[in-house]
Amino acid sequence: MEERQKSRSGWVESDRFWARFATATAVKAAAHWDCDAEPGQRIRALPAVSWEEPIEDADGTCAGLPFGLDKRLDTVEEAVTGGGSLREFCRVGASHYFSDRYSFSAHFGPAALRAWEREIPPGGRGKPAGRAGAQLWGSARCHGDHGRALFEAFIPPEAATVWLPGETGKETFGAPAFTEFVKRTAKRHGCTDLHLPPLR
Repeated sequence: MEERQKSRSGWVESDRFWARFATATAVKAAAHWDCDAEPGQRIRALPAVSWEEPIEDADGTCAGLPFGLDKRLDTVEEAVTGGGSLREFCRVGASHYFSDRYSFSAHFGPAALRAWEREIPPGGRGKPAGRAGAQLWGSARCHGDHGRALFEAFIPPEAATVWLPGETGKETFGAPAFTEFVKRTAKRHGCTDLHLPPLR
């Protein structure tokens, strides 16, 4: 998955563009179908995103994940929770062991349509759930969306192999954390028909 340079808020300029695009599309669609729509104020900022913080401080999109499954985990980066956002994410690190982070994300509405094309391998785009190497994805039907919401996870390959001298273990966090992240996010957004890949 793409790593991008963030602004001080944790978002990049293109994120704000797509948020504005989505709201403008919703207003135009409402007018086309003769519905009432409240466009609100122009989007000037997106919800606050935390910088890295200790896992015990997780209170947003990373809250409730099963951190106790892996003693190496020590940091999170997350967004505030909300049922109306087009994208939610949580990143979890083990800074004393490996530099890549576990990454969990959810895309809704127009953001999901774009993410299906950009993030999912061509052979998996027609599948509601799947796995390709370190990447997992699932999907759901969410209220008001024409396409399926997309949920993604990246599990660092090093998580299965990198331990301090004298320590041994295996990767145990990724699949259960992805399941919990997806279930919590889908519930906040009122999603149904949830599909997840086989989690081994």
